[in-house]
Amino acid sequence: GGRLRSISEILREVSDKLETLPESDGGGCKIKVLHISSNFLCQWNLPGTCKADDNPGASAAAAINSYKKELQTIYNSEAAKRHGVELEFIEYHQYPYIYGFMFGEDTLIWGGYHWEKPLSDLRGPSNPCFKLKKGSDRFAAMEKWFLNRVSLLEAM
Repeated sequence: GGRLRSISEILREVSDKLETLPESDGGGCKIKVLHISSNFLCQWNLPGTCKADDNPGASAAAAINSYKKELQTIYNSEAAKRHGVELEFIEYHQYPYIYGFMFGEDTLIWGGYHWEKPLSDLRGPSNPCFKLKKGSDRFAAMEKWFLNRVSLLEAM
């Protein structure tokens, strides 16, 4: 749920900008948000030291459903339709190993999750993240890897 919270903050800012922009030329864009399935989270079963009845996945699942509902409402607005902006959610059913954002075709930001035994959870926000811009030495290789990972999750 933590990274979806970050994504929802970015998407709220984009939506706010849409309200003030002049009429679009109709080009628009599709925003894809890949996220862990809330059903999968409810069955979260990582080893750790938290009590068995403290399911860390259940609260994260509720947060994911709440963020999705809010964002769907925002992106069904007249401003989003007027600018041709669509929002698509794609769920995956596995533990997350990385998080990433791709902005346009020229900026890639990503980082890894790590397991925190005391919380029986995977954490991402406290880890460093990495950023590459198009034209940098490793951008093409990382973009290829990132898009390949996205296509795998979309196919699942």
